[in-house]
Amino acid sequence: MLTFSFLLVIFLLTILLAVFDMMILDFSIWEALINLYFPEVATGRSFVYTGVFFGFVICIVGDFRLYKKKKLKKNHAERDGSP
Repeated sequence: MLTFSFLLVIFLLTILLAVFDMMILDFSIWEALINLYFPEVATGRSFVYTGVFFGFVICIVGDFRLYKKKKLKKNHAERDGSP
């Protein structure tokens, strides 16, 4: 669930930035999206991609830990005989 939420937030922020570019710079939606994904080299694109990558990894680890915790509770409940 964390991973899905992270991807949804990244998607919605991308759309929001594209809308801002459309309003401020008078771009079409496609021009705004292209400018977001293919910026000039000096804009720090690697910092953004690194942040997104680490955020995605952290979400996957969090989801895995929640899954393990849920599975462990289920195993304890089955072993103890409680529902």
